[in-house]
Amino acid sequence: MLSSGAVPDDSAGYARAQRVAVCRRIEAEIGRVLERLGGLPSWSAARDTWTRILYAEVQQATAMAGSTMDPWAVELLLGQGVAYGRKEPAEYLMVLGYAYAARWVYDQVLADGPPRHAPPVTLDEVRRLNDLALRQAWQEDDRERVPEPGRFRRHDIGPLPSGVTPPPGPEVPAAMRDWAGSPAGPEAEPEAGPPPGVPPPIADFAAAHAAFERVHPFPDGNGRTGLLVLNLQLLRSGYPPAFIRGRARQAYLRGLREADSGDHARLAGVIARSVLDNLTRFVPREVATTRELLPLSELTTESVDVKVLQRAVRSGKLKAARGSGRGYLSSRAWVDEYLRTRRKRRT
Repeated sequence: MLSSGAVPDDSAGYARAQRVAVCRRIEAEIGRVLERLGGLPSWSAARDTWTRILYAEVQQATAMAGSTMDPWAVELLLGQGVAYGRKEPAEYLMVLGYAYAARWVYDQVLADGPPRHAPPVTLDEVRRLNDLALRQAWQEDDRERVPEPGRFRRHDIGPLPSGVTPPPGPEVPAAMRDWAGSPAGPEAEPEAGPPPGVPPPIADFAAAHAAFERVHPFPDGNGRTGLLVLNLQLLRSGYPPAFIRGRARQAYLRGLREADSGDHARLAGVIARSVLDNLTRFVPREVATTRELLPLSELTTESVDVKVLQRAVRSGKLKAARGSGRGYLSSRAWVDEYLRTRRKRRT
């Protein structure tokens, strides 16, 4: 029996169990969305929610690529066309380029309502995403230094942080054809299956994303392009997009390194948490089992304070939705469900 705050000896196994719980919760939430809405709402049916998700994705993805623009500055640029601050032109163009590419991804899936099928991502689409994301900045500043966007690299590059060396330039087209032909990527082992307890297709998405980054097919923008490709796959399968928030970046990078050694569990967990976070943006209005959603501070009990509830939300143990600010909303029914499960785990 664990006392309050105790940490299991098998910390790696405990962390894996948390990731599995989040993945399983996603499957349940997706089922509720399908039952109540027939799938994710179209862009026109939930314009405000999709716009907020788009702006957040653009800000987080470009921050990973080196942008220093705050969320409100990104929203000002994309919503009103105002370039606030004294950033270099290339930084504004990076944000605009990623926004064009991300909106293209959304339009492929959400223009006519919930997706009805999940066609595989083609190499033409991969090249187009790289072109959309990088062309403006390339035309402005990189023509003399970097090959044209949308074309696979022809030169060799050094090892990745994991120690894996991407294929030589001449082998990139063949490696990408292999990647496109397998949902688990060119270096995966199909007989190995997904990580234990992680339900597909989240594990498949993680494997494909890691495989894409191992190939590193473009001269520039591989990180941004890989995230765009991942989100095209997610949306076509009925999931909301994923993006890596600042607090999750180290786990994401570590997950990529572990995936290069064949363990996709951590990366799948990071993707799963982001998908769930975006899915719950639709919960208050569309799919909540109860309408009485309250801030976590109003749902504390004698046995759990607000910090415990926050940790439970982040670990996927407590159902919640994002509020209008940075906090989470939950319900008394959901907290009671979490407390019952918590007592069972302790006994």
